[in-house]
Amino acid sequence: MTSDIVDFAKEMLEKLEEETREKGGNKYYTWTEHLNIWMNTFLPQLQELSEFEKYNSLMVLRLSELQNLITWIMISVWYGKYHQAIRELRYILDSIGQAYYLDIEHPEATISCKLEIIKEIEKQTFGARLIDRLDLNHKQELKNLYSDLSKYAHSSYQELEPLIKEGRGDWRVTFAFDEDQFSRTVELTNKVMDAVYFIMFHRFPKIAKRVKNSKKIMKSMEELGCKLSLSYLRTI
Repeated sequence: MTSDIVDFAKEMLEKLEEETREKGGNKYYTWTEHLNIWMNTFLPQLQELSEFEKYNSLMVLRLSELQNLITWIMISVWYGKYHQAIRELRYILDSIGQAYYLDIEHPEATISCKLEIIKEIEKQTFGARLIDRLDLNHKQELKNLYSDLSKYAHSSYQELEPLIKEGRGDWRVTFAFDEDQFSRTVELTNKVMDAVYFIMFHRFPKIAKRVKNSKKIMKSMEELGCKLSLSYLRTI
């Protein structure tokens, strides 16, 4: 019985992934584009860091796990789990902001020390409170993005409206593609990754210089609508 259920699920998911690829167009490749940017920006920087920074920078830890997170977000979207993907995007924004804050405020602290700091001031190291503490421009844009992501982390009006007002909820109870939810998740993915690049450039300015000199990466960021990142790059 269990094997029958698993086989049925695999068959349905395979069909759904094919439908997503067909109907999603170029947006289907959104996450592979971001993975390519990650590979060509963070990995070269990792090779140049000191041993201390490699193992004690919280930002390095969070950027290292991005490959895994983006891949699972991609799979979730391909298989119609849009809200789960958005919740993971909120986690990325929170964790990257927190990592940047602790690295900048406590540059000489070990990773264990930073963990204890989080324990002591945890309520101040996520969400709008955290964004207000960052030494970055575009704080309102970042807070607006966090607010949009949070609407899908709870039982909210925005989360429920398509189901109750429009009757669009097949993807909630079965394996189904929803064009609006797919497009919304693509949009939020691009905004979150733009924020990640923007924060990463501030933390590691050498990455920003490399990106500005790479026509390929710059073109990808322009096509993905990375407004915050591009605005920063224009200043250097």
